[in-house]
Amino acid sequence: MDPNQFKMFLEHQTHIFQQLMQTVNASTTASTLTIQQRQQSEQQRSCAANVPVPQPSPLALDGDMEVNYDFFVRSWNDYSKAIGMDQWPPSDNAKKVSFLLTVIGEPARKKYFNFELTEEESVSIESVLRAIKSKVVTKRNIIIDRLDFFSTLQASRESIDEFSSRLKGLAKVSKLGALESELLTYKIVTANRWQHLRTKMLTITDITLDKAIDLCRAEEITEKRSQELTYIVPESEVHKVNKSSSRFKQWKSSRCKFCGDVHEFSKGACPALGKRCHRCNGKKHFEKVCRATEKSKNNRSRRVREVKDDNSEEECSRNEESSDESEQEYEISKIFDNTDKRGGVAAELDFKFKNSWKSVLCDQDTGANTSLIGFNHWAELTEERSPSLQPSSVRLQSFGGNPIKVLGQVKVKCRRSNRKYRLILQVVDVNHRPLLSAKASRELGFIKFCETVKLEAEESTNSSEKLLHVYRLKAQQSIDEYQELFEGYGKLPGTVTLEINDSCTPSIQSPRRVPIAMRNELKKELNYLEENGIIVKETNHSDWVSNLVLVKRPTGIRICLDPVSLNKALLRPNLQFATLDEILPELGKARVFSTMDTKKGFWHVVLDMESSKLTTFWTPFGRYRWTRLPFGIALAPEIFQVKLQEVIQDLKGVECIADDLLIFGIGDTLEEALKNHNQCLQFLLLRLKENNVKLNRSKLNLCQTSVRFYGHILTTQGLRPDETKLATIKNYPTPTNKKEVHRFVGMVNYLSRYIRDLSVNLTCLRKLIVETTPWQWTPTEQKEFELIKNVVSNIDTLQYYDVTKPLTIECDASCFGLGAAKEITLK
Repeated sequence: MDPNQFKMFLEHQTHIFQQLMQTVNASTTASTLTIQQRQQSEQQRSCAANVPVPQPSPLALDGDMEVNYDFFVRSWNDYSKAIGMDQWPPSDNAKKVSFLLTVIGEPARKKYFNFELTEEESVSIESVLRAIKSKVVTKRNIIIDRLDFFSTLQASRESIDEFSSRLKGLAKVSKLGALESELLTYKIVTANRWQHLRTKMLTITDITLDKAIDLCRAEEITEKRSQELTYIVPESEVHKVNKSSSRFKQWKSSRCKFCGDVHEFSKGACPALGKRCHRCNGKKHFEKVCRATEKSKNNRSRRVREVKDDNSEEECSRNEESSDESEQEYEISKIFDNTDKRGGVAAELDFKFKNSWKSVLCDQDTGANTSLIGFNHWAELTEERSPSLQPSSVRLQSFGGNPIKVLGQVKVKCRRSNRKYRLILQVVDVNHRPLLSAKASRELGFIKFCETVKLEAEESTNSSEKLLHVYRLKAQQSIDEYQELFEGYGKLPGTVTLEINDSCTPSIQSPRRVPIAMRNELKKELNYLEENGIIVKETNHSDWVSNLVLVKRPTGIRICLDPVSLNKALLRPNLQFATLDEILPELGKARVFSTMDTKKGFWHVVLDMESSKLTTFWTPFGRYRWTRLPFGIALAPEIFQVKLQEVIQDLKGVECIADDLLIFGIGDTLEEALKNHNQCLQFLLLRLKENNVKLNRSKLNLCQTSVRFYGHILTTQGLRPDETKLATIKNYPTPTNKKEVHRFVGMVNYLSRYIRDLSVNLTCLRKLIVETTPWQWTPTEQKEFELIKNVVSNIDTLQYYDVTKPLTIECDASCFGLGAAKEITLK
């Protein structure tokens, strides 16, 4: 091999070696990149696994349940994919079901009794979802769904995107088919909240859904910007304004009375809409314009509660006079149903014109947001050709969106059910009699809204509730026939004489000063009582003169006599009247109860002249004396109860204690007891009418299976204590002195009939309240104190005593007292 050939050979070997090295380097680099990519992928997967995935929202129970269920299922599927639950093996199906029932929420599980899943359904997510859907989604009525779609309107505070989303949801359940897009466009065009925009859209022939929504968005943005500009004042226009200047008066008259600022008076523009006042907790106004502190105490309208509609100013206000203080007025409660004649529902209401009351027939519309009246009809009622109107900022439109011209508004006084109201009516350029809105009708008591409907699981319970409801309505009809029992004040036949111990010296107490802040209320109450004949002015000499006590109440004040010396001199009649223990044996077969309360019970009793002179009392406005039995006389409770027992004497199924009346029905079945109860109620109402006894409507409780009576609960199973009293004893703090121990022992003694061996368990505490025993609270007293509280927590219902059962008496004695226990042998 010559040198040239050897040189070529070396070059060839070098070239081969270089190619080999390049191949090795490339494979090494690729392996390194693959490892790095794999590590990076695993790192990303690990980071993704560590990201917390929030649980989906629980199943909503309000609104459209089909929509709520579909939304929950989509959220559940996304959640299961996010946490990898969809990759779990079939052996973990039970765990998946547990996850699902946890996520769905406790309210849904309680309402549908944990969905009552069978063993086959509880091992498959698909089966569980089908079972849940069968429980929560009821069969839809497509007619009602389409009615909801075509009758919906955009709310004043609802954006166009929210409105279109709501419309699409209604369209989906309405199954509109191929016309869904066109009908959505129709609703956006005709049901948006801008009247001028609706008119403009109707002129566009090629309007589409997207174009209609864009126009509404533009109008929404324009409206928002215009409202913001109303709050911007250029610096060059800012001047110091005196309160006496005309510019300040003009600004004050133009500012909003709900928020206190100046803005455009249009629907939804006021920032106070939907807000609450921090001072009076009232709706739709701010604290800086609250009128709660501006009302004079002398003004009768201080008890007027303003009622406002959702989209306008106050419509109907009520003079909240209680039945004890209101004038004697007849209740107007006639309702006329003309629906079978293609008419509406009308109500008869009294309006006041020129100091005289006039009966007016008013239509009711639960879909209306404000009350209105036609101008011609208003002129006819006021007997004026051109009656004056107040300005109104309310804009009205008909169901189809057509505007209704508002000429102004009027405020008219009306009355119903012994209560006075001030009703605001929008006067429109339409021939229409008064129309009451939903809020006004509800405030006046013509309609009631049912917010919840409860379905019982057991058929027997459901039938009992239906039976109670039917007979409760019949009892209410009997009550309605005796409306005079709830009007004015009662007056029992005859008079009562208060006897004085001759050895007692007559006493004239020194006048007690009345606070200045309460004098106006006192004067008003005195005038009211004098007008109703409860008190009269006394100008002659009287040997007995007492002071009075003013009791503050939510509806005003109550005047009570404070006859300290007179009570000591009065001779007690020592009358015997019924007690709870005497009444309970009569309730052995009672299955239904009703309770009534007499209205100002003591005032039913008329005093003779000599007794009336004894009740003379001081006031800053002169002396008065009671013509009726006053509150504060020590003998008043027993005198009134004996009088009331004379009224109900010989009536079956009726008992009374103090001023409380109990009516009960007896029978082997619930229906028999209800019939017996309503007969007893009818006889009682007739007897009360004959003796001029008045009742409190607010405390009427008809046809119940359990009632609260004289501090206890009467049920069909027996007697049990009031839960509020039990809670007070259970939560009683550890006593720190004798007075607190004495109070605790007295509260527990109220439950003595329910607790076995109460005297033995109260031995240490009874010793502690003795005056000669020094105060000490040791572990012994603490143990007894805790024992009594535990015993109170386990009180059972006591069966009514039955005099027809055999009776066994066992007696025993101990170091602490003598006791007896009775045993009734039940057959």
